[in-house]
Amino acid sequence: MRISASATGGLSSVAEDPFDLAASKIPADTATRIKFETATGSTTIEELLHYAMIETNPEGSKTPSLVVVGRRSGINMEEGKLYHKTREELRSCLGALAGHIVAGGVRADLLVVQSKRLVEASRN
Repeated sequence: MRISASATGGLSSVAEDPFDLAASKIPADTATRIKFETATGSTTIEELLHYAMIETNPEGSKTPSLVVVGRRSGINMEEGKLYHKTREELRSCLGALAGHIVAGGVRADLLVVQSKRLVEASRN
């Protein structure tokens, strides 16, 4: 799920947006098992955890689930009314949102990705 503050849901060009690019490259037989969604407006970490728990553990399903989050995801998001406390070392290692997913008890595999940082030309 991509969280977007704007009503357009992201960037205008598919080539510019990694989320849309990834969704467009999924083979048709695999696409039925993957869910790409965009939420607009303010969303809390509590709401994302609730959504992840529902989507990764459908009633009676034993199918494994994978949640993919960016390491910097959730940095500026409001927490909402969370019932768990996330340890600081978990947040600093995995990132804010991934740390809450682990501490919140989402029963799914978790992949945390971090984009490559370009080295500044002045550091040569």
